[in-house]
Amino acid sequence: MLEPVIEAFQYLPNAVFAIRTPYWEAFGEPYEVLAKELGIEDKIFRLKGVPSAKIVESASGADCGLWTLPNPCRNFYLALGNKIFEYLAAGLPILVANYPEARRVVEGHDVGLMFDPYDPKAIAESIRTLQDDTAGRTRMQQNAKIALAALDADREWDKLVALYDEIGQRHIA
Repeated sequence: MLEPVIEAFQYLPNAVFAIRTPYWEAFGEPYEVLAKELGIEDKIFRLKGVPSAKIVESASGADCGLWTLPNPCRNFYLALGNKIFEYLAAGLPILVANYPEARRVVEGHDVGLMFDPYDPKAIAESIRTLQDDTAGRTRMQQNAKIALAALDADREWDKLVALYDEIGQRHIA
């Protein structure tokens, strides 16, 4: 679902997009072709993949993290991808597809901005807003670590266990 993101960069004279993946050979060619067709191949950078243990460290040099997915079904629409948490761990503001769970994290913790994942101009606008708002970007970076602590996995598992206990009690009664 990177086509609209790549298309967005034709509207961003002062931005580049770095894609870090070990799977470029498997799926990268159409992205390179699209960038070339749009005349923005100099704005799209392919970075080497890194081991899972190095993702947060390697992301920390970016200005922001971007997460998007297509919306073919509720599973994707309600997703909350690992990348969101990796970017927060790296202390980055995040730009996310405007889906409910990603929106809940962004709005609830003031850590980024949302965009329509199918609209290159909306994606460009979120990037431009983040570029232009230095104070907001700094605030979001500071909030990233706080949000990550609040979204602690152990606490989330406890919530899930409590929910299952509640559902089980309803069926017993």
